[in-house]
Amino acid sequence: MRALSEFKPPKPNRLVIWFCEALLPVYVNVVERLTFRFFESPGQPLKFLKGKSVVVVINHGDRQDPLVVVALAKHMGEAFYCLVAREVFDWYNGMLGWLFQKLGCYSVNRGVADFRSIHTTHQILAHSHSKLIVFPESEITGDEQSVHELNASFIHLLLESQEDLAKSASGQSIWVLPVGVSYRLESSLEKSVSKLLRKIERRLHIDQKESDDIESRVFAAVDKVLQNFAKRYMISFGDAQSRVEQVRISARLICERIANYTDFKTEHLKTEEMLMYFLRNRVANGLATVKHHSAAQAQSLPPEVARTYRNFLEDLDRVERLLILHRILKHPSSPIQICRIMDFLEAETTGRMTKKGRQCASILIGKPIEVLPYLQSYKSCKDTAIKRLSTDIRRDMQTTLDSSRQISNPSHGTTSRWMSCFRTVMRQPGV
Repeated sequence: MRALSEFKPPKPNRLVIWFCEALLPVYVNVVERLTFRFFESPGQPLKFLKGKSVVVVINHGDRQDPLVVVALAKHMGEAFYCLVAREVFDWYNGMLGWLFQKLGCYSVNRGVADFRSIHTTHQILAHSHSKLIVFPESEITGDEQSVHELNASFIHLLLESQEDLAKSASGQSIWVLPVGVSYRLESSLEKSVSKLLRKIERRLHIDQKESDDIESRVFAAVDKVLQNFAKRYMISFGDAQSRVEQVRISARLICERIANYTDFKTEHLKTEEMLMYFLRNRVANGLATVKHHSAAQAQSLPPEVARTYRNFLEDLDRVERLLILHRILKHPSSPIQICRIMDFLEAETTGRMTKKGRQCASILIGKPIEVLPYLQSYKSCKDTAIKRLSTDIRRDMQTTLDSSRQISNPSHGTTSRWMSCFRTVMRQPGV
């Protein structure tokens, strides 16, 4: 276990990037059964932004968004950098992190002031004229309808970088390019998840009732998992608490259990997300200290405690899945939302996530936003400028998300109208 404070810088390798882009169509078609459809707003924004310093901001609704990033980078035809949560770099014994670094990704340690990540972002924006891809919502929202609050610290950094860029090269601006991504399940829901659902029901010891509809069975499985959590973590649910509230309470109490055991003070952490970040950093960094110090120094954390800490990290991964589920359950049910709930159930019962039917991601490239005009108000009142720019970026991200949903959903009967407004730049299996 490596300390989450250990920064992972980007180390782009053209050969690795070329190989991954070449392999992408085969991988998404055969393994993920995912199709990409790209659309571009009027004015050809990608052509206009060639050679400029650009932040591509994407809504983060689904776990497959990283594949969209690779496809988008290939479509843009330019080198790019991407911010990725630090803990991801340790997955699969660090192999995934190695690949991410070679693709131009670098780490950000959520929940703390990650100064090396901040510095790297600043250098990319102010001095490289490169493309940076960011999920400014910071979390998988599981939301097909709305763009969530944007990370204010990132907007602040964006304006600081613009200030430096304006000093070094007068008249040059950073551009923000909103991209909306929405998913549609193209195969039937029953065909997509019924076999896996039967497997999950067997593992949860649920009496299978094939006569019940898929959605009812999925929610029954969620309730069973929550009951198992209640027994395992000694959680007591009130009779009047909804399923959504039970999920949130489970996440909170699992975190508080870890905090109580480790005697970490967490009263100042208001949200479950911040609590999870804090505990993950403390537990992971504690284990890293044991691994890298001498045997004499490591005696302060006995082997049985180290095992407990490793179990805590697994619990915190569960908390993250619960928080994603909580966001999903707060929004209207749909076939793609049921697939996302199935991701949670599969991870909890089998330890992995697999494809759920054939899906299509509609990716709409919106109109770029120039950051330079916000600089004057930033110099006079930083908070006002940050709020104004954040509001405008979120508004335009919402517009692109709405448009991508209308393009991707033929049931609305408006596809032809939207096709006349947006140029179809790619429509083939894979990429």
